Amino acid sequence: MDNQSKLAKSEICQHCAKCCKEFEELVDYDTALRFKLLNTDKIIVEEIQTNNDTTYWKVIYKFPCSKLIKEKDGKYYCELYENTELPRPQMCKSYPEDIPLSLIEFEKKDCPALANFANATFAKQKETNRCISDFAIAPSKFPR
Repeated sequence: MDNQSKLAKSEICQHCAKCCKEFEELVDYDTALRFKLLNTDKIIVEEIQTNNDTTYWKVIYKFPCSKLIKEKDGKYYCELYENTELPRPQMCKSYPEDIPLSLIEFEKKDCPALANFANATFAKQKETNRCISDFAIAPSKFPR
């Protein structure tokens, strides 16, 4: 079982760990409302409007993950990385791949590693869109 994130293995992430000290997730409206009703400063709910008029609700947990460990050399790591008995939560395993690209633009200002990931992802998406566009223009170029 691969319990490690490719991004979290980077030096940038191991020295920062911001996404584990204060983390967030996208939720539906009903879940956002439930968190909002808790009325605590440790959990914040934000409504986010993207450029393409999509609305997201983001829940921000303003406390560190209980599995985040800081080593003497100043690096952070997840206690669950080496544990094959306890898998990491899905929101951790899929980060940042499950963040909608429109939201990465908001997030990358706080995270240099995410900015690098976003640039590579946008380049890959641009290439995919170009290939789809080529196919739509000249379908005879591609085998059926």
